Amino acid sequence: MLVLDSQGTITWANRATGDLAGLSAEAILGHSILEFIVDDDVALVLESMEYLLDRPGRFRPMEFRYRRADGSTGVLEAVSANQLRDESVNGIVVQVHDITERRIIDQVLESIASGATFAATMRLIARLVEEQLEGTRAIIGVDPVDGRFRSAISVFDLVDELAGAEALGEPGDPAQDGGPREAPWARAIRTRTTVIASSLDEIPPALRDEARQQGFSACWVIPILSPTSGEVEGGLIAWRTKSGPPSPGERVAAERASRLVALALERRRSHDLLSHAARHDNLTHLPNRAQFFQRLSRELRRSGRLVAVLYLDLDGFKSVNDRYGHRAGDEVLIAVAKRIEATLRPDDLTARLGGDEFGVICCHLHEPEEAITIAERLIESLAEPIALPPDAIRSPEMAALAGVPVIDLDEDDDTLIEVNVGATIGIAFGAEVGTDHERLVELADAAMYQGKRAGRGVWRLSSS
Repeated sequence: MLVLDSQGTITWANRATGDLAGLSAEAILGHSILEFIVDDDVALVLESMEYLLDRPGRFRPMEFRYRRADGSTGVLEAVSANQLRDESVNGIVVQVHDITERRIIDQVLESIASGATFAATMRLIARLVEEQLEGTRAIIGVDPVDGRFRSAISVFDLVDELAGAEALGEPGDPAQDGGPREAPWARAIRTRTTVIASSLDEIPPALRDEARQQGFSACWVIPILSPTSGEVEGGLIAWRTKSGPPSPGERVAAERASRLVALALERRRSHDLLSHAARHDNLTHLPNRAQFFQRLSRELRRSGRLVAVLYLDLDGFKSVNDRYGHRAGDEVLIAVAKRIEATLRPDDLTARLGGDEFGVICCHLHEPEEAITIAERLIESLAEPIALPPDAIRSPEMAALAGVPVIDLDEDDDTLIEVNVGATIGIAFGAEVGTDHERLVELADAAMYQGKRAGRGVWRLSSS
């Protein structure tokens, strides 16, 4: 609680108010309240004071950001009452409550719900931990690999060796001074349990000196487990300036923050799945038509590069569907997709354009003959028989309903049925169209139909 005069000067303050500012109560007396307000909120505080001066009595709660002595900022909720006419008070009485933690939690939840960047959400959670646990530097690690987190994010998004250092000392070194050789996050990842290093003696010597130089005395790591696999997918790392284990309140605060990280990870996972589904074929998992055209447009806009489109249409695919059923057809499409990917160069891209049609973008070609060589390899690969598992074959009952010959398989017979499909390929080059990517695909498609008329299982160049 504090009291202001009509000019906003602090005339009285209790100890708790001084603690909020990081000063003694005496140290803030005689200062304007505006000195402690974040610049962007000064106008709001001035407006509120003018409103108060004209209206005696209690004023509804308001929020504003304030600046602490150490340079950090927080959020206060203030309930004010104009008692300037009360001779015993002669001031504006203000009750203040720090609601920084509550507002950061609101920001975290809003960030998750609105689809803000994952890094921005993690920075907010790190800040929340540092607000709740005094003397803490919070780092959030995600995507563990080999006892380390691939990404680590702090309030300032600057992570040094304390979060990303090697989990062990030099390989084969003796235990040095007898201390542990495994970093606390490495142990948390391995055991999937919370690790509390209450003192620097409990962390590897390689990390101990660096931690001591930065003023830390302990390290806590809370692993964040996947709700489906139970594996560690992230971790809350808290470097502490005070040694010792967490108090019950500190443990609860850290666990709550870790649940927010888990919620953000789940949101990221859902976003990634939706994004993948929007850009990929759900049967073959190849890029879909939209991604194919987007990539092709980008490649054609890059000057000085020879680009070719190969348009593939399977030969004999309809007969497989008719004879063995659509599940067998799906198996063929999946096998074809894998063979195409295995045949192409690393920078090339293939996509399922629809039905039994596939597209290939050949980038960084040195000469047109390279595209022809790729087409010949694809035709050769796709001409090989494709084995169908027995459970993909249409059942006798469904075959009878469809009016096609029944294939009676012995349940104990593991023999695979092999089918043959091939591919006819049309080839068109970017030089024919400039940057018109749709026209380029049309030319390759037309060339493919020329091949079909010529007997299938061949390639043809665009004759534009």
